Amino acid sequence: MRQITSAASALFAATISEKVTVADIVNRAGVSRALFYRHYSSVDEVFQSVVDLVAQDFVDRLRLETTDDQDAELVRVLHDFLYTCQEVRLPARALLRNSRLPGTDDSVVSMVFLRAEQEIYRRVGIGEPTRLARLTVRSWLTCIEVQTLAWLDGGDQDETIDELASRLTATLRALIRVTLPTEDEGMLALTRILG
Repeated sequence: MRQITSAASALFAATISEKVTVADIVNRAGVSRALFYRHYSSVDEVFQSVVDLVAQDFVDRLRLETTDDQDAELVRVLHDFLYTCQEVRLPARALLRNSRLPGTDDSVVSMVFLRAEQEIYRRVGIGEPTRLARLTVRSWLTCIEVQTLAWLDGGDQDETIDELASRLTATLRALIRVTLPTEDEGMLALTRILG
């Protein structure tokens, strides 16, 4: 089964899942169709299996610790996320590149980032985010998604994990600052991240 998921990871990282066939996977894995179908019923099921592990690892790393230095904690969480992406590069690229779960409108990445969004609100004490706070945080999470995929696709990864994590944290600070001043309670709560 590991041969199949490893082969599928490499294929999904190179292209969208809809273009990958069972024949592609079994050829790359060097296994028979019978073995494939013993473990999986479809390419969609393999894709789900590949990204579930990566997605769960991301979610497990998202919880922000209680600290007075929100900025440093945000950098730490981003560092952990990027380190995981680097360590499991092929499945991470598959997760980021394939924007939708096969047969649904749900994005695995969106589910991971929804958890991240909820964690940010929890940490700054926002029960129900305002529209402006939600748009700001979601813009930042989309920025992380796009920039992480570009970083993984870059091959040589000229930018270090520390540099990228610091830059992404600075991006959130900039998004918050450009939206202020405002009387929006959600945005005022988000300023706690600024320290």
